[in-house]
Amino acid sequence: MPGHGSPELDAAVARYVVPERRYLRLLHGAFLDDADADAFVQALRSDAARVSDDELDLLLGHEWRARLTAAWLVAADRRAAYVDPLGGHLLRDESTYAGQGYCVALAAVGGAPARGHLLAYLERLRSLSDVRSDREWALAALLVADRRDGSTDAGPFVTGDGRAEPLGERVAHLERLLAHLEG
Repeated sequence: MPGHGSPELDAAVARYVVPERRYLRLLHGAFLDDADADAFVQALRSDAARVSDDELDLLLGHEWRARLTAAWLVAADRRAAYVDPLGGHLLRDESTYAGQGYCVALAAVGGAPARGHLLAYLERLRSLSDVRSDREWALAALLVADRRDGSTDAGPFVTGDGRAEPLGERVAHLERLLAHLEG
């Protein structure tokens, strides 16, 4: 990862993405079950408060590990200014695994614009039958954002009995992740 871009990008990757293999622990929210989850999240929150917008922009323009980490940094600091950029990345579906981070960040920030990006992504996927996607993460994020915001945007994706397909575990996992981020 470092050594593939500008000195500024390399420094941002070295500082935020690779320490303790952070990106791997963020993938799927795997850190949640680790013995040191509290310390891991505290370090993430500290870096989220410290990372500059320029560094976030560099990371979001790089490969999936950097994008995933940048999205989690946005989530931990709830940077509303990144809702549209992250929503754009999600809609372009351009990076394997990073979409999980975009969904976490959009759920963490919440609000109508974040829900709008999640909804647009899910609507786009309705017409695509054979595509790799972060659909489950997006639907879970939309359901969580709906609950937090008191909205019902996920309605079109909820079955007649009020369930959102078999996503209960994903929603519960995302809620635990966000609760951990929020401390």
